[in-house]
Amino acid sequence: GGIFEFNTEGNEDVGEEAAGQSACVASGCNAKDDANMLHRRIVFRVGPYVGVVYTFGLDDPEGNTQAFTRRFAAVMTKHMRDAL
Repeated sequence: GGIFEFNTEGNEDVGEEAAGQSACVASGCNAKDDANMLHRRIVFRVGPYVGVVYTFGLDDPEGNTQAFTRRFAAVMTKHMRDAL
């Protein structure tokens, strides 16, 4: 499906050098069968550690939003910083 931006700019809670990407399932963002299911990926670094968060789900306010995925990355980032 279509690939589009995952905004990671200015979010210090997800580590250094964060990059993200979002994409629709293979049949497209507006297909009835897939009900707007999205893949979101964020990769980030904290010191010598690299984290990857991958989420999948509905693109709606209570589903798989960018904030939802960043929240998981923030939890991982905290654990990574604690391990330094």
